[in-house]
Amino acid sequence: MQTNDTDLLFQTNSDLEFSSARQKKLKAAEKLGNPFRISSKVLDLVIEGDEAWVAESGWQIRRVDLNSFTTKKLYKGHSGPVTSVVLYDTPGGLRVLSGSWDKTIRIWDIKTAQVLHILKGHTDFVKSLLILPLPRPLLLSTSSDRSLRLWDLSPLQENNPPICIQTIREHTRPVESSTYRIFTDESGQRTEVYIWTSDSLGVMKEWELKDDQLVFRRDIKGHETSVGFILATEDGLWSASMDKSIMFHPHPPSAPLKPISILHTGYVKSLLPLPASSTSPSLLLTAGDDEDLHVFPLDDVLEGQTPKPILVPGHCAEVSVLRLWRKEGKAVILSGSLDGTIRNWSIPELLNPAPLVYEEEKETVELTEDEQRELAELMDE
Repeated sequence: MQTNDTDLLFQTNSDLEFSSARQKKLKAAEKLGNPFRISSKVLDLVIEGDEAWVAESGWQIRRVDLNSFTTKKLYKGHSGPVTSVVLYDTPGGLRVLSGSWDKTIRIWDIKTAQVLHILKGHTDFVKSLLILPLPRPLLLSTSSDRSLRLWDLSPLQENNPPICIQTIREHTRPVESSTYRIFTDESGQRTEVYIWTSDSLGVMKEWELKDDQLVFRRDIKGHETSVGFILATEDGLWSASMDKSIMFHPHPPSAPLKPISILHTGYVKSLLPLPASSTSPSLLLTAGDDEDLHVFPLDDVLEGQTPKPILVPGHCAEVSVLRLWRKEGKAVILSGSLDGTIRNWSIPELLNPAPLVYEEEKETVELTEDEQRELAELMDE
């Protein structure tokens, strides 16, 4: 007979101490970041307007109204955790695309939550999805089967299933993440499209899109182990790794600037650079298995400095995703976690975070045998 009841299992003193500390933190953090609680772990999140679509470990996608933080619809049909979610617009309406441990990519009708198409081809977990909004729209999927697949999305305009037009097996380990950037000339015309992919060995590969095919350019070195998240910006390529570091590789590839690295105390799972606005400075946010959000001055990081971060507590498990939500023109940061919550933070809350406030433990006084006997005599009288 098996049980999950910890009271019936053998636990060491360290187990008991960790469990006690966890319960205290859960209590202290229960209101920080105005948490929206869901039924499973948050693995990915995409925002469109004032709504979010959440990829959950509980085999579903959740559509959330961000103004009220209420669930509007659930998209059920996967037979494993949903690792990634993206949106794609068609004449028939917005479509939700999701990748899962069940090795499939599913395309959903946003209004009815019905599955329109199931894309098969990967032989292991689908780890990430990336839409390339080019004249011919493409979908890039990455997988634990060590492959990349490029799908032509144009058939979706007629409500037909996308077609796989390229399969690449250059990585030697599961491919964890992908990102892209479109380079333009002074007139704004597209000149090049670069794509980057990363794997669980720490290898990042750079590709160029030519005639709707990915052409390998180079390997980007720097991390010692799994790179779970990468993001391309106008300035360069950001990466977050399980080697407890983030890195920044400046654009273009021939730039004389050296890569920048910042060490953390734990695995880094996500990052988010925020440009300066009229109400806030430029910031860099990172998060991972130490459960805190780390807030750095972005300009200092890009200048090669290693500033001490502001630590923002709140989550009680690994922080898996960071996203920017523009609420009425103001920046709001959403953080999703394996603790089953999505928390939202204003910039002032990140720069001046509220501390964890633990309840004071009440002291208990144990009576000696003589005191217990005297008390019993008094009670009898």
